[in-house]
Amino acid sequence: MATLGDMKSRIAGELGRSNLTSDITAAITTAISEYQKERFRFSDVIPDAPPQFNTAANQWIYTSADNANIGSLLKIDYVLILIGTTNIPLIKSTPEQIKIYNQQQTMRGQPSWYAYEGNELLLAAIPTQIYQIELGLFRRVDGPATDGEANNPWMTDGELLIRSRAKFEIATHKTRNPTMAQAMSPFPPAENGGVVGQSYAAWRSLKREANRVTSLGRIRPMPF
Repeated sequence: MATLGDMKSRIAGELGRSNLTSDITAAITTAISEYQKERFRFSDVIPDAPPQFNTAANQWIYTSADNANIGSLLKIDYVLILIGTTNIPLIKSTPEQIKIYNQQQTMRGQPSWYAYEGNELLLAAIPTQIYQIELGLFRRVDGPATDGEANNPWMTDGELLIRSRAKFEIATHKTRNPTMAQAMSPFPPAENGGVVGQSYAAWRSLKREANRVTSLGRIRPMPF
């Protein structure tokens, strides 16, 4: 498995430059930040360890203090509430509707609706007791915290994408190498002189993989 330390060494070797340590580190950080808002297969929550939190009586606004994912999520796919031993989906609503519903604070009980605004999750009705809430998310995946961290998705599944994009950043902003910048480009061929850059190719491969995994199948004609 690749680590951040492995990637730094490999980029330095591929560039033939051992004096760009800090630039390579910065380029990798930039590359990861550029793709954190893209949905890949490793961006989804793990079904056997989903993000959860418990509601509190009389509290209808929940933040990253309740679950760290709430403040950094990129898309909510579903929200479930545990009633007895059964998970029940909450209905997606708008922040406006939730606020209007809760404004008099007389509608209390089991939450049935949710909305998201300002990095906060809003529930209605206002809970009167503890309920377990489960979140299905497209989440922000952080880069490795150390050079030796194992199994970070950006260093495994996304290794080629991040390594290629980091070299594009260096070629564009440090070494001023237009040939390498074009070869490592993240832009579509139409915007890159007709050349399929390595970053673009790696991104497209990961997106195709994610689409294939989550697809429900092909559209079939009806028999009439």
